[in-house]
Amino acid sequence: MPIRSTFDGGGLGKPVLPGPPNMFVFNLLNAFTIDIISLLNIIITIYMKMQERLQKYKGKFRPHNPSKYIGDSKNIVYRSMWERRCMKYFDINPSVLGWASEEISIPYYDTMTKRVRRYFPDFLIKIKDKNGKVKAHLIEVKPTKDLRPPVGGRGKKRSTVLWEAKTYQMNRDKFASARKWCDDRNITFDIWTEKHLKQKG
Repeated sequence: MPIRSTFDGGGLGKPVLPGPPNMFVFNLLNAFTIDIISLLNIIITIYMKMQERLQKYKGKFRPHNPSKYIGDSKNIVYRSMWERRCMKYFDINPSVLGWASEEISIPYYDTMTKRVRRYFPDFLIKIKDKNGKVKAHLIEVKPTKDLRPPVGGRGKKRSTVLWEAKTYQMNRDKFASARKWCDDRNITFDIWTEKHLKQKG
């Protein structure tokens, strides 16, 4: 602690200890500290909620019938609740002989960037139809809105329309390559929307 000195009439120095801190400054620092703590609490709360939300829509699926899975049955990841519903359906449906999730890689030409990229379709399944014939289906799960051309409108941001247009065209590029890949292998390419999932239960 620094010590100040003063002089009396005789010229002798007397040590003077600093007085108590200014209450205004003390209160200001205290309020500042409380604000920082409150801000940290808000940030932590937001982070935890984001993590909870992410966990709801992404996770690992544990099949009841791991022998049906074509691949590593201990590393099946779903990225949406729709994908999770499909996995449960494939796992317990006796008509599904085998299934895989994002185990297939299909090259496609991205017309937006003029580059060749890789596309990982959601599912590949093998089923036995009513006639006992085994068939293979490559399945992509998409909401209906992603299959329609984007439309601008009043109050809709231009950046949103551009993003939707880019996504729509990218999906078209992916699906075109997937259909050709399937045709060469006698596999049926299907796109499942929320309507299909409701029918599947």
